[in-house]
Amino acid sequence: MGLEALTEMDYPGRFIILGKNEKGVTTVVYGITGRSDASRARRMVYDAQKQHVLVVPTDAKVNEGDVSLLIYPAIMHAYQLVVTNGAQTKDIAMQIQAPTSPADVMKRGLESWSFEPDAPHFTPRINGCMVRSEAGFSIIKRGSDGSRVAEYFTVPLVAGMGKLLATYNGENVNPLPSFAGAPRDVHIAGTTAKECASEAYGAIKNPAFRVAVAAVQFDLDRGKRTYIVNAK
Repeated sequence: MGLEALTEMDYPGRFIILGKNEKGVTTVVYGITGRSDASRARRMVYDAQKQHVLVVPTDAKVNEGDVSLLIYPAIMHAYQLVVTNGAQTKDIAMQIQAPTSPADVMKRGLESWSFEPDAPHFTPRINGCMVRSEAGFSIIKRGSDGSRVAEYFTVPLVAGMGKLLATYNGENVNPLPSFAGAPRDVHIAGTTAKECASEAYGAIKNPAFRVAVAAVQFDLDRGKRTYIVNAK
């Protein structure tokens, strides 16, 4: 088992992987795919001073979409770590306290957030949080009756294993179906952040949809390492 859960998806949208590599190093991966010119007119950059991974525009084509949904801080890890597919990253990060759990952090930070207003897809907001030795996912999506549906998942941190959560379920159709069910199992083989980012980038099934992948690894001995692969 490797990254088949990602490779099998014709179009994942944005995705998060949380887990540990085979050496037991905590690993976080965030990936962006795009079908439209606006979605593909982006890249990720690392702000070393703030220790944030930011999604930024590459050209004016990004203005053809809703910029408020396209440009945002994807990963914030100055103290603990938060990773999301939107501007909600900041609100979750502000809620990190000790003692608390990833689910509690996300519930507080997401109180005022719903799914994205991008009809007809109504893209879910996907979120990951790592607090000390605990990790968790959440997804906020649109129910069949139009209501806000929030789900929370615990992510076991086991060497070599990870969980994947995406905005969409994998089909390249219109409208795009939201991710359904529990986060999917993946194997994290990369021993470095560069290897993890590169492997996830290569696992995106359609090269034309590849936009960017960022990986963060951290442990007590070596601190935090970040690597980003961009299409542009």
